[in-house]
Amino acid sequence: YGLENFYDQAVDKFNDKKFDESKFLFHRNNVFNPTDAKSYLYLAKIFNSEKNQKEEEKNLNTTLLLEPNNEEAILMLMKIAH
Repeated sequence: YGLENFYDQAVDKFNDKKFDESKFLFHRNNVFNPTDAKSYLYLAKIFNSEKNQKEEEKNLNTTLLLEPNNEEAILMLMKIAH
């Protein structure tokens, strides 16, 4: 398993709506790739589906810290703000 494999596996689990497994793999990916903005964005989506706004917002802020022009993260944060 290469490091990028955690991300790919996590996306597969996410697409299968296996959010707990997906979340675990994205967290794993973040340990090895702490600057991978995409992982934080997916985590935000998972927390959104779980109605965990605090964690969703935290992950969106991290996404934007790493990738300030990430439109999807900006839009998701705007939804929270309203």
